Amino acid sequence: MQPKIKAFTLRCVPIFFCFLQIFGQELPEFRTKEGSRQIHLDFHTSEALENIGSKFDKKQFQETLKAGHVNSINIFAKGHHGGSYYPTKVGKQHPNLDFDLLKAQIEACHEIGVMVQAYYTIGWSVKDAEDHPDWVFLDKNRKDRYTEEKAAANPSDPMGWGWPVLFPEVPYLDLILEQTEELVKNYDLDGIWYDIIPLGSPNYNYWSKKDMEAFNSLDIEPMVKVELPSLGRINLLHQTEHKRYVLHLLYASPIQRGSVRVIEDLVPLYNAPVTFDLDKNIKKKIYRAQ
Repeated sequence: MQPKIKAFTLRCVPIFFCFLQIFGQELPEFRTKEGSRQIHLDFHTSEALENIGSKFDKKQFQETLKAGHVNSINIFAKGHHGGSYYPTKVGKQHPNLDFDLLKAQIEACHEIGVMVQAYYTIGWSVKDAEDHPDWVFLDKNRKDRYTEEKAAANPSDPMGWGWPVLFPEVPYLDLILEQTEELVKNYDLDGIWYDIIPLGSPNYNYWSKKDMEAFNSLDIEPMVKVELPSLGRINLLHQTEHKRYVLHLLYASPIQRGSVRVIEDLVPLYNAPVTFDLDKNIKKKIYRAQ
């Protein structure tokens, strides 16, 4: 019989991004806690824009952040158009960027005591959708609604909202994970901000169907049971090197964007009962994400 950990109540406040736990180095105090004045530096630039970041001025950038009393910022690693803002070996660098803009911004921020999260798009990545049309979300009629509407539009029609949607499933998920690994290994980041997570709409493309068929063939009991509200999500990680389990809880109210629903805001989550069913006895030690 597998030992069970009795149910307990986990109190947490979910956040947009994941913090990176850095071992083997002593961090300055400002990097050991969440920023209290955080901004999102939106920077979605298409391939039609030239000389990306060519006028970046480190001193001016720093003075602007100090004038706004900013102590935490999201800067872009990869935007909705699919281009990366650093020399990536996994993804594709923005064609009109000729230096490591991500690194320059990270260094500028840390010099003045500002935490840095790398922004990374999930649900919208135009270049990936163009290169891999089989990754694009399909509705129950096997239609990519956005692409069809765009093809049928007249030149004088207003541009439709959004782009083709991608779900984080294999093999697109492999790209996301490999590029995330590249970022955390090569850059001194304080976190990753994943954006546009598709939620709530069944995906009928080849890869989603394949994943679902494989999942349905499994005869397993869940390792974790959580009494979350509807649309709640859980993720249990077994970090063997640290001899611990990490449980992430997420509850969000999705917003309809075209044919899919996406998460744009997170709400606090309190008093969520959790039950584990694990194959070994472990010490119960709970940390709360701030």
